[in-house]
Amino acid sequence: MLFEQAEAKFHAPTIMYMWGQAHELSGGLVEAQALYKRIVEETLPSDAPQEFRDAQTKARSSLDGLTGRTSLLKIVLKGMTADKVKVTIDDKEISTAALTEPIPQNPGTHKIVASIGGDDGGRAVFQSVTLKEGTTKQIQLVFRPGGPAGSAIPPQSNGCASCEIGARSAATDARAKTVAAMLGALALLRRMRRRKSENKTQLKTL
Repeated sequence: MLFEQAEAKFHAPTIMYMWGQAHELSGGLVEAQALYKRIVEETLPSDAPQEFRDAQTKARSSLDGLTGRTSLLKIVLKGMTADKVKVTIDDKEISTAALTEPIPQNPGTHKIVASIGGDDGGRAVFQSVTLKEGTTKQIQLVFRPGGPAGSAIPPQSNGCASCEIGARSAATDARAKTVAAMLGALALLRRMRRRKSENKTQLKTL
């Protein structure tokens, strides 16, 4: 982003304020809020240009205007502890500590994925949620008992409430074994009928 490059070359509250405005206008309320806060909390030198002081005043006003507008998302994990799970929101990893409190988010649709691997079976659950401005939403991501995962299946675009991917539950395995046994029995029955029919044909020929 041009504002980020400009800020890296020459720090100025005026640049940061325009950067924050760009985020706010594009719906990035969380990013705008963070930038406005940085401007407000910065201690300007006594000889700072008036433009810098004006930018700080504007940032304070804009920060107040964002109060209550960002969304909050609370993620609750079921069947697995947070220290064993990697959680991402829109492909950005969330720290374990952050999961203990509602997480500020921009209004709109977000994809949340919680995944585990190694000794815990290599599974993932996901959910897609739409957050409205100024609201708090809680979701549950449920890990059900299951064996090692096969190949990972990417989340569908429309999302799913606490959907589990990449793992088969014990119930699923049991159903699969039952179906396999039934198919095997049917195949055996067909072979027996075919042999019986062949024997009858041979007897008629004799």
